[in-house]
Amino acid sequence: MHFFKGLAAGKSARISELVSYQDGSIVSREIIKKSTGSVTIFAFDEGQGLSEHAAPFDALVQVVEGDTEIVISGHPHRLQGGEMILMPAGQPHALKSLTRFKMILLTERFQSSADPVFPSFVFTLAATGTTLSISMFSSAE
Repeated sequence: MHFFKGLAAGKSARISELVSYQDGSIVSREIIKKSTGSVTIFAFDEGQGLSEHAAPFDALVQVVEGDTEIVISGHPHRLQGGEMILMPAGQPHALKSLTRFKMILLTERFQSSADPVFPSFVFTLAATGTTLSISMFSSAE
């Protein structure tokens, strides 16, 4: 099965080329989508944001470039390019871009051993500078 949207499996890609800024907008590109999780790259124009919401699973945000403020359970966190933060499942969070910024959002929905989808795939996400490498393997392999 092919899980990478628009990316060659086993190849690196430049993050800056995967998603572009648009004036007054938020642009997203889903790279991987599975029942066990997803990887999405976002580009936020300055002043754009996401209103407060909660998700039933953990989400990891890695800021690629620019500055943002992420509020988790009422506590603000200012992040810059190269920094990341975990947004815990069930906790309300919101985001506002302080400058134009790009981020990678990794969500993983952990499943119990009783779930027929288990064992889940494991994602290894490495972002160095402007290059994104994604490796994926099944823990059953």
